[in-house]
Amino acid sequence: MKKTIQLGVVLLALAAWLSPLKAQNSETNQAKPVAIGVYDSRIVAYAYFWSPERQKELAQLMASAKAAKASGDTAELQARDKALREIQAHLHRQVFSTEPIDDVLAKLKDRLPALQKEAGCSRLVSKWDTQTLGSQKDVPQIEVTDLLAKEFKPGKKQLQVIEEIKRQKPVPLDKCED
Repeated sequence: MKKTIQLGVVLLALAAWLSPLKAQNSETNQAKPVAIGVYDSRIVAYAYFWSPERQKELAQLMASAKAAKASGDTAELQARDKALREIQAHLHRQVFSTEPIDDVLAKLKDRLPALQKEAGCSRLVSKWDTQTLGSQKDVPQIEVTDLLAKEFKPGKKQLQVIEEIKRQKPVPLDKCED
């Protein structure tokens, strides 16, 4: 009985000694990503553009521009025209170049944790973000482009265009306006 109590005390002391090490280890593991989900931002932006949600937003904006024109409200028409031009320029930089797609990923914010878990990654990084990827060379990379794009439910025609975009190099961001 005495040996059992002594063994119990030793085990408790060992557990108490190992507990901070385990906590420190789990903190270290949480700070370092298990894997990085790498995506082609052009593909995800293109898929989002053709999503029903985005098409509805754009149709509403175009309808308000037509209504402003029909009513003779030139100030409103100019504002809508400017907004549409800015959206188009932004879209072109995202789909044809390497402009970040934070606004697009924000549309998936509720789904991102589940998507990252499905992919087995703890972080998402654009394949064009060479600075971040270069600083994380020791972290495995998992391709997640198609997983993210699929969330926007691209149709058959969009999937064909996506395959074409994959084969093209992006236009340098500073040349995108040309």
